[in-house]
Amino acid sequence: MSSKFHLNFREARDRRWKLSTLMVWFVLSCISLTVNFAAQWRSEHAVNFESEAARVSWALQHQRGFADPYLSGPSGTTAQMAPIYPFVHAAVCLVFGTGRGGWAAIVALTSLVWSLQWTLGYDLLRFYGYPVAGLGAAFFGVLMPLPGRLFKWDAVFTGCALAAGACVMARLLEKPERGKAILLGVCAAISALLAPASAMVFAAWGAIFLKRGPVKAAMNLLALAVACALLPIGAWTVRNYEKFDQLF
Repeated sequence: MSSKFHLNFREARDRRWKLSTLMVWFVLSCISLTVNFAAQWRSEHAVNFESEAARVSWALQHQRGFADPYLSGPSGTTAQMAPIYPFVHAAVCLVFGTGRGGWAAIVALTSLVWSLQWTLGYDLLRFYGYPVAGLGAAFFGVLMPLPGRLFKWDAVFTGCALAAGACVMARLLEKPERGKAILLGVCAAISALLAPASAMVFAAWGAIFLKRGPVKAAMNLLALAVACALLPIGAWTVRNYEKFDQLF
């Protein structure tokens, strides 16, 4: 009877936690959208392609492949940047166009990812017992308007991927499970394919997880996480090798 009560209580608590986090994201999203559309309203209502990632997006839209990152003109196929953001940017432009609709879609998407990043920060602090501090930080964060350059670059998306990884890592440290290890690998892959340097953060988290032990169980879970991360990263590496006869 007691164990059943505790199980039901835990399930109810988890449902409230998820509901509360979703409500926080909804509120933060409304604030972020309002703040960032107000801040960007005076800018030109057209997609800005004055960044390397946006230039690759332009090449993708015009069937030139993953190429031409330089503002000086066509330079051919490239592997100098991670692929996720240029592909996302190109997809948004193909669906909504490069005029007012595309501009609004990119501002909205970036604002929503920005609010999700702060929601995950709140969730992490709440997990460790500091919900008020997390909520305060999240509201403070979304009240800051994003500078225009972040609507044509991957920084906000990379930050969100790292925040998601931190939330998963916290839960993996509390209760090591395969599902959480797989999620950590997915976060690592997304983060690395947005900004390769962010892989160092996940390597540091892996070292912390190994230190917490037991070593054998930790190594098994880390191997699973690494395998999940290497599947998409490996596919992109194979593409680069086929194009340039070099792995990196």
